[in-house]
Amino acid sequence: MKTISIINFKGGVGKTTISLHLASMLAKKHKVLMVDLDPQLSLTEGFIREDDGNWELTYNINELLIGNTEVEIYNRNNEKNLYLLQGFGELNFENFKPTDLKTKLNLVGNAYDIDYIIIDCPPSVFQNQMKNSHPISSIIASDFLIIPIKADAYSMKGLMKFVKAVYQLKEKYKLNTQIAGVVFNFVVERRRNWKLYRNEFFNNPVLPSINRFYFRLS
Repeated sequence: MKTISIINFKGGVGKTTISLHLASMLAKKHKVLMVDLDPQLSLTEGFIREDDGNWELTYNINELLIGNTEVEIYNRNNEKNLYLLQGFGELNFENFKPTDLKTKLNLVGNAYDIDYIIIDCPPSVFQNQMKNSHPISSIIASDFLIIPIKADAYSMKGLMKFVKAVYQLKEKYKLNTQIAGVVFNFVVERRRNWKLYRNEFFNNPVLPSINRFYFRLS
């Protein structure tokens, strides 16, 4: 089982969209669990269908973390391999250890024979003293990170700060977490500026960019 976090400090970069599309593609051949950590609950609300007979599940990520072992994960009627662990709006990670998310997700993954866990992370910032938070727990829980960003100067500065923070966490917690790549989201292929920013990020893989017009038509 592999865990992949879709993560960035900034909001509005397409984390939820990428989470859902990546999970859907992997589910064609593998059993996939999506985990909604964002208090906005966009992934939960976007994936659950009220006309499904099993949509009214009360189990969510908070129930998992506080130790409720009667785990329920949502599966749409027409999605054979795609599951969701619902989000929780008032989730407070200060009540949990940094490693709790990894431990509990491994239990769920093993119980349901999950091949991939995709975590949709909220926008957040690291505390100066590296206190526990959503992104820290997500990074610890992950085998790989995918970082969606926009092709602009502010996003590039934020990206470099984020990568630095990841390597600090890897050293502190002795992690094997790897950056799978960066996705330049909301780009227009014919414009050159995003390619210039892409070329600046030469130390890590750059995954295929996502054209914003694709999602308008899909």
